[in-house]
Amino acid sequence: MRILICFLLPWIIILNSCDKVPFLIAEKKIANDIIETSDGGYILTGSAKFKNNTQIILLKIDKDGNQEWSKSFGIENEVDKGYTVIETTDNGFVVLAKQTSLGLNKEDFYFLKTDKDGNEQFAKIVGGGSHDYVPVHMTNTSGNEYLLTGYMYTEGNETFDIYLVKITETAETKWVNQFGGTGRQSGAFIHPYPNGYLVIGSSDTVNNYIAAQTYLLAIDSDGNELWSKTFRVGNVSRGNTIKETHDSGFVIYGRSQEDSLCNTFLLKVDNNGDSIWTKKYNGCVNGYNSVISTSDNGFILLTENCSNVAITKTDDLGNIVWQMPIYEGSHVANIQCVQATTDGGYILSGYLNKGYGELSIYVAKTDTDGNLSWSSEY
Repeated sequence: MRILICFLLPWIIILNSCDKVPFLIAEKKIANDIIETSDGGYILTGSAKFKNNTQIILLKIDKDGNQEWSKSFGIENEVDKGYTVIETTDNGFVVLAKQTSLGLNKEDFYFLKTDKDGNEQFAKIVGGGSHDYVPVHMTNTSGNEYLLTGYMYTEGNETFDIYLVKITETAETKWVNQFGGTGRQSGAFIHPYPNGYLVIGSSDTVNNYIAAQTYLLAIDSDGNELWSKTFRVGNVSRGNTIKETHDSGFVIYGRSQEDSLCNTFLLKVDNNGDSIWTKKYNGCVNGYNSVISTSDNGFILLTENCSNVAITKTDDLGNIVWQMPIYEGSHVANIQCVQATTDGGYILSGYLNKGYGELSIYVAKTDTDGNLSWSSEY
């Protein structure tokens, strides 16, 4: 079922850029997304928990992992977290974030724009209404516009709907759509599709987490449903990322649960969303940008190796070619994102769990064979 939401919210929020609060004093620092920038360095977004609130963070580093600048954005009595960062044509940045108002007990999508040095230009709540709206991913579209996804939560009947918002570069809403009905449906990642987009996530039509399945939704450029497919991988599964493959199909990366075992999986589908093959890998990784299609028709993905995350190379059928550790220290590494870099290697970001509530951002750079070039903690 598709429901078109016909109201827009004109709320504008000017967030406080908290440069006076040292970034390094935050108790919990998490990176959710990282990209290579046009100057050859990298920028990441995530969150930093200070004494009275949690703020969006932007951290800019050079090609060797040296910090160039950091910014945090938020106000007291809110929990604000960045999920996706994109470089803009003016060399600035946009961030899809979640704003949680503790006083109102309300969650919303919001969109933050900065200049190239991380100085805020504007921030705006997008889409939404009286429900809770939880963002997960954003992609840029033609004409410097953006498509955002996540889910809408309806309190009382405990249902989730996939939630999509198309906005302009100034965060004006063009359209809002939701997809769902009974149970829980949520969007996790968006990828371009001929004349539209694919949204990967999960669907649970019986309103029970233990019955969730991987869900693939195809929409046109105006947000109208073209088709949808559901895949059962184990007893419970969720798709976290979808990327195009060299044969014009797509590969889905996600996690599944089978009895007491948690696995990471790759699911290869054709251009119509029909399943071709599935491969499972021991251990769970909960990244939301965690697979890359390589030039030899294989894949780079995040897997678990001895309780920590590894970067793994597979062939075109998902068979492991090599697996390299990303972190071998005494803490637990949680890697959220892997991206290809222009030198043929890979950049990965996430956080280290040091115990006693302390989390720190972790970034690692590898060469094309997964060998560690450098790693840094922030």
